[in-house]
Amino acid sequence: MLMRSQKGAGVLETLLVCILISILIGTVIPYYQKLTKEAREVVLQSSLVSLRKAVELYHILQGKYPSDLKSLTNEKYVIPIRQDTFFSGEYLRAQAVDADGYPIDPFGIRYRYDPKKGRVASASRGYETW
Repeated sequence: MLMRSQKGAGVLETLLVCILISILIGTVIPYYQKLTKEAREVVLQSSLVSLRKAVELYHILQGKYPSDLKSLTNEKYVIPIRQDTFFSGEYLRAQAVDADGYPIDPFGIRYRYDPKKGRVASASRGYETW
């Protein structure tokens, strides 16, 4: 009789552990998804600021808005500060791009860009007005 109760207790303990693990997974996954979404939103905000500043810098230096955002990833600028001192850099640096070289947002979608007004916006669903 002692053996039967020990076998039953092992199955019951295993079942209890499985239930507890499933409860933990059920609470951790939504929390992880929420954190991932919030992190992507922060990256989207900072990327939009960087893109908009790059477009404005291009507009100031070139006198026109860039034809597309891809050109910002390829072009460099040089600003003469004094007679023999120059400041140079890239319009966009460390920006994720797709296979064609266009900047993409953290959700993997190209940014919307209006070359006439120089406006950059997200094309991801729910973030179009950012």
